[in-house]
Amino acid sequence: MATPTAGEINGTLTNCVKLTSDAIADAPTWVTTIDSAEQAAEGDFQAGSTVGGLASQRAALSGAINPGFLRAHWRAWALERFRLANYPLISPDDPVGWFRLHRILHEANETFNDRETTVPATGSAGGSNVGDGTLSVLAVDWEGYKLQLPTTETKTWECMVDQGLGALKHNTIWRVRGQDASKDLLDETGSGGIWDDIPAMFSGFVGRGGGLQNPSWDTAHSGSTATKVDGWTIAGTPGDVTEETTNVWRTEPGVATSRSLEIAAGSDTISQALSVQRIRAISEWTPWQLQLAYKKTAGGDTGTITLHCGSKSQAFDISTPADTNWNIIRLDMDKDLYYRNWFEDAPDIKVQWASTSDVVWFDGLMFAPMTYIDGLWWWLTGGGTDFLKRDVFTHAVTGGTWANAEAMNSLRWAAREGGAFGAGLPIVNMPVADSGAETIADP
Repeated sequence: MATPTAGEINGTLTNCVKLTSDAIADAPTWVTTIDSAEQAAEGDFQAGSTVGGLASQRAALSGAINPGFLRAHWRAWALERFRLANYPLISPDDPVGWFRLHRILHEANETFNDRETTVPATGSAGGSNVGDGTLSVLAVDWEGYKLQLPTTETKTWECMVDQGLGALKHNTIWRVRGQDASKDLLDETGSGGIWDDIPAMFSGFVGRGGGLQNPSWDTAHSGSTATKVDGWTIAGTPGDVTEETTNVWRTEPGVATSRSLEIAAGSDTISQALSVQRIRAISEWTPWQLQLAYKKTAGGDTGTITLHCGSKSQAFDISTPADTNWNIIRLDMDKDLYYRNWFEDAPDIKVQWASTSDVVWFDGLMFAPMTYIDGLWWWLTGGGTDFLKRDVFTHAVTGGTWANAEAMNSLRWAAREGGAFGAGLPIVNMPVADSGAETIADP
């Protein structure tokens, strides 16, 4: 018997899930019709059997979209793709296997159709917020494919514990709430999720493997050599780097005297190897963010600050903000944030500068893994004014209509874990392309 080709295996998957995908596409019409009937029956003294009949009808239709049935087809497809790639022993229920399958498809330039959701890059701050920080979102995976797993809903982030209630200064604690959960498989909007104890990032953050030594440069300098800044090494002229106690971004908890770095005009670099703190990433598929606050002597100052995270770097033109306020720079929210993309033999964090005019001050360096919630990676940081209890952000994922219920959407249903959808396949994104550009045909 001839070994099937990748195209033949993909075609079998498409045919197998077509019935379920067609049902998913029709689900919004079913929901509208049944809901209208239920509402019409309310207050009309209908017999209990009428209301029960409508509920039974909806339950039967929901049962027709069977995640277990769908998962069986995805498992069979995965096993065939593993065999074709000479990985016959990898179980499709093993998360490592799905990461391997992602790589197999990526290297072969094979893609499913994107769900076509809209994921804003930032959250919207509440109008009564006291804190002036930001909520940012990473919505692509380590190869740059758009993440397919977030629920279509509005999530609300609310500050639950601030400094006045026992949190460390700047390390506010948040709760994230999704919308009401879908009551069955006919209604996809709403996760019903609640995620507690989500910390805002700050310079002294050391949870989940993150944090650098002396990240905000608050330790007094010792001596005049390249290692005079505790935990850091200066490449260039050590005299260009001095400590500053007046121009600081914000004070850190437990620090007697807050300091920043004062940088003279010139070209130098200050770095810290991750081995100093024995930092080890959670996994190669975890994204890490690097952020810095800086201030210029005059609005017209020019120059460049380059942030280095392992093997990756990004330059920032400091002439862009024509002010003398504290400004925040951070790495772009793209695939380069993932550990597997910036890892090197001896990774380190560097801040490099080339200032052509006056003094610049650095403060508030942050380096930590991002937070994973419901299919997306999040980065919440405070600003110059701390968050207070009841400060909020909202973030809405929209689109992804069921009329476009392609095979990738079917995988999302198969992958959903917990809640009304039951345990599913490991939550791993598959390579996707815009509608019409995918190589694996829709059902």
